[in-house]
Amino acid sequence: MKSLYIIIISLLFSSFGYSQEIDARLLKSYTSEELSELIISDNDKYKTLILAIESGVAIFDFPAEKSKKVTKEITLPKGDFTYLDLGLKIEESNQYFKIKNSNKMLIVKSFYVLKHELNK
Repeated sequence: MKSLYIIIISLLFSSFGYSQEIDARLLKSYTSEELSELIISDNDKYKTLILAIESGVAIFDFPAEKSKKVTKEITLPKGDFTYLDLGLKIEESNQYFKIKNSNKMLIVKSFYVLKHELNK
């Protein structure tokens, strides 16, 4: 019976330790404290941040009706990039940025949009 308790306790501690690992890529925009708290309080939101690394941004033509939602202009790096490379965070609402020297816009997807993509 003691060995059963030892096994159960060991499994609990190992799963707790595993769940506390932080994806180092997220440290470009979030502190380790923010991420640790998120892992504990809302693990689904944490997983959404990781999903967003691959699919959190999109580039579209700049429609005139979006001009009111654009928060600022942004210069994109050359090559592939993520929202983390731009120093941005995923928020509750989509974020819109006019791409400098172009007729394009960058959209940083919201938690809501990403969560629905995750559940597809």
